[in-house]
Amino acid sequence: YTYKTYLYQQQMEEINAQTSIIQAQDKKLELRLKQLDTEQSAISTEMESISSVIDKNVDDSFKVFA
Repeated sequence: YTYKTYLYQQQMEEINAQTSIIQAQDKKLELRLKQLDTEQSAISTEMESISSVIDKNVDDSFKVFA
């Protein structure tokens, strides 16, 4: 009985250790996802800004030649 209890406890500790590792990896991936979302948002904002500047420059250029 004692030996079986020992094996059971050992397996439980192993499972808990693996669970902790998986949870740490999950947390790391969630943080990376948030970082990527922030980067995507910044890039989208920058692209909109550049598109606006390009449109303005095109309009100004055609006004000069018109």
